[in-house]
Amino acid sequence: MINSPTMGDVARTFRLQNQVTDLRQKMTSLTSDLSAGQSIAQAKESPGGILRLGVLEHDIVVVNSQRLAAREAQVTTSAMQTAMERVQTLVNDLASTAVLAAPNTGDGYLELTAQQARADLDAVVAALNSDTAGRALFAGADVTWAPLAKAEDIMTIATNAAAGTTTAADVMAALSTVFETPGGPFETLIYRGSTAPIAPFRLGSGESVALDLRADDPVLRDALMHTVAAALVSDPGVPLSQDEQHALARRAAEGLMDAEKSLVGIRADLGHAESRIETATSRLSAELVVLEQARADLIAVDPYETATELQSVQTQIETLYAITARSSRLSLVAFLS
Repeated sequence: MINSPTMGDVARTFRLQNQVTDLRQKMTSLTSDLSAGQSIAQAKESPGGILRLGVLEHDIVVVNSQRLAAREAQVTTSAMQTAMERVQTLVNDLASTAVLAAPNTGDGYLELTAQQARADLDAVVAALNSDTAGRALFAGADVTWAPLAKAEDIMTIATNAAAGTTTAADVMAALSTVFETPGGPFETLIYRGSTAPIAPFRLGSGESVALDLRADDPVLRDALMHTVAAALVSDPGVPLSQDEQHALARRAAEGLMDAEKSLVGIRADLGHAESRIETATSRLSAELVVLEQARADLIAVDPYETATELQSVQTQIETLYAITARSSRLSLVAFLS
């Protein structure tokens, strides 16, 4: 005769299955906690722990975001400093060459000045059109493309403006119209960036840094204008007498030396910004360490206690198995499945 299970047997079986399911879930959780060394359950056991954990998690996200912005500002400022160093070096070297193009040094320096200036214009434009991570450095708020036209286009505009002039003064007046007149060729044809500054980088604690140096800055315009002037010293499109060529070289040299002095100030401002950004980065990194340690302390688990509890759960599972196996002759594999 085959005995049919009673309602009591079925209820007991379900109860045992529920118990083992709960214990297996707890064992999985304890194993995970022991491996990670932390558990959200720890915060629940502390008065106000969950609320404090939420605040810590929020603060960690905010500080991480600010630190990311500070690092981006750090990379941007460093790239801008490198570009300005390049421009300053070019302007200084060209001024040194142009100043030698005087009547008493012979005419060789006139051609040398013009050739060097033309090459340097390419290099200066390249520096001012440089970017980092695909974002133009000197284009203001519109960082999607290079702010300056090609050097050859700039030379074409300048040569056309100076065509027909016969004195160095006339050439400089024509170039002034190109580079300095509001709404003139520089602003409509040469500079293609935004006239609005890029948004400041937020560094936390109410601090921000503005990196709003643009390629249309008066100092950079002046450097470009006098580089172009030096390139026109022996340009066939501007047929000056030899004396006027020497005079134009002298004017270019003087303008370049003034621009070089102003570039020192620009680089000093960038250096100050770099220092502030470095200080903010260090501060944010320290804040993050404190916040992450507070979070770890709040949810940290005692490895000994957790291991002891895990062993207790395993013992309970084995006990349930033994009880069930006696009555049902189940294998451990079948019992746990």
